[in-house]
Amino acid sequence: MQEISFRRSVQEISSEQCLILIEPYLPF
Repeated sequence: MQEISFRRSVQEISSEQCLILIEPYLPF
């Protein structure tokens, strides 16, 4: 149970980092 929540938080963090990396290339 705890591991799932940990993986979920890691996934959210990685997705946020991805967005930060991609942001300058977005039209808006």
